[in-house]
Amino acid sequence: MTTCTETNCPRLGLRASAPMMRYELGRFNLTDRERTLAGLILSLSWDEGIAAVRITVLDEFEKLTGLAANHVSETLHDLSALMRVVIIQEVDGGKLYSLNHHTENWQAKPRVSRVTMLDTINRVREYNGIQRETEGQLNFKFSAVTHFLRAATPEKGVIPNKEAI
Repeated sequence: MTTCTETNCPRLGLRASAPMMRYELGRFNLTDRERTLAGLILSLSWDEGIAAVRITVLDEFEKLTGLAANHVSETLHDLSALMRVVIIQEVDGGKLYSLNHHTENWQAKPRVSRVTMLDTINRVREYNGIQRETEGQLNFKFSAVTHFLRAATPEKGVIPNKEAI
């Protein structure tokens, strides 16, 4: 029986990457609405081991966040078209929502640098006796999971099949 590892199981790579992306969302200067919707997309996709989540109507975002319809629509537009944090693709039966894992391409201002964030995370881990990152744990170096994110993140205009996600 084969054990699922980051090397042979992209879903594990996405799940392992979700905490790192949460730190990235916190590092950037996003409004509460932007952070709420991006965090929801992260929870419904990467936390579940899939690259993108299919949402059929915006009403589902309203019910999951409590935001008004016009706020959901406006914020999703800002996150995708202006800030490039979220990737939205039209598909039969709805839209696919995913996070752009290339945070260096986000058109949002970072509040702190990635180096500062990673140094601080490691210092807090050290203070609390938490072991520093090792192979198979959360990877803040952004190298081990990048391969899986590129392979699992749908390209614009391409509808991924369920096996690819």
